[in-house]
Amino acid sequence: MKKLAALALALSFGCAPSEGAKGAANPTETVSVDAPKGAMVAALSASVDAAGTGTRVARLGEEGQKALERADIIVVGTLEGARIEAILEVEPPIYVHEFDVIVERRLSGGSTPQRVRASIRGRAFSEPFKNGEPVIVGLRHIEGTLVKAENEYVATWITPSDAQLEAAIASAHAVLPDGLKWSVAQVPPAKVVQWSNEYGDGLFQLTLHNDGAAAVEVRGLFEQGGDVQWANALTVRDESGRELRLPSNPMKKDAKPVVLAPGASISTVVDVKPFGIAHPAGGSRFYYSFGLGDLRTSSFFYYLHTLHGPMMGSTP
Repeated sequence: MKKLAALALALSFGCAPSEGAKGAANPTETVSVDAPKGAMVAALSASVDAAGTGTRVARLGEEGQKALERADIIVVGTLEGARIEAILEVEPPIYVHEFDVIVERRLSGGSTPQRVRASIRGRAFSEPFKNGEPVIVGLRHIEGTLVKAENEYVATWITPSDAQLEAAIASAHAVLPDGLKWSVAQVPPAKVVQWSNEYGDGLFQLTLHNDGAAAVEVRGLFEQGGDVQWANALTVRDESGRELRLPSNPMKKDAKPVVLAPGASISTVVDVKPFGIAHPAGGSRFYYSFGLGDLRTSSFFYYLHTLHGPMMGSTP
């Protein structure tokens, strides 16, 4: 296993990617993982400039655009069972909503169940959402695997859907095959300290799995000399909004795109501690979104300053 400063590689191929493509009976699908940072915000801004400030795209506003940019997945669907679950008594109040999203189609990110149970909280959502009307929903998919299994969807933004807004969002993203799965698991700590690190020490195993019937070429993710060059393709976003990149090496001429055969998987382990903590607290969950192009998923570890503080890198 080769070590990078903030990346430990742990490859677990169902078969070698390039060999899997050669043996596939179905055509190879190509998936891009090299979408530029902020592409969706740029597309939305361009749509506003072209259409004028009276459009729904303009009414989405800067806050809505940034909230959708933070989402792991963006879907179009309708709401069922929408209700205000709680009102936090601060000034101004924070409204907590719960609802089911009946997913009709995806605009970005990986596949979801057809019915997604989700929640959203914020000061901007003081009125109940309407059931049955088409909406665009940005979702964070939060996975937890230690202590107990957690599979939670938290909405970053909800807005009424229309063709113009959908087109602006979709123009910044590639359409991903339903069978391509991107998941994260918390790595157990080397030494468990009771009440301190049951959720791990900031290491996460990321897995890309092809559950479809066709081989998939993952454009933007390369292998050279038998090693997948994860650091050149992965991005990490923390809850303060920092976009973090792993230390990477220059690509060589013999690098070739990774191709996943049907049923094949590749994995890597990322350590977030070298990135440091933007706003350290005494003890709190810290969330991270892990991106491979348009594929994103989120997880967390419980940061305890007395234990993890000395392990953390410095922040810029």
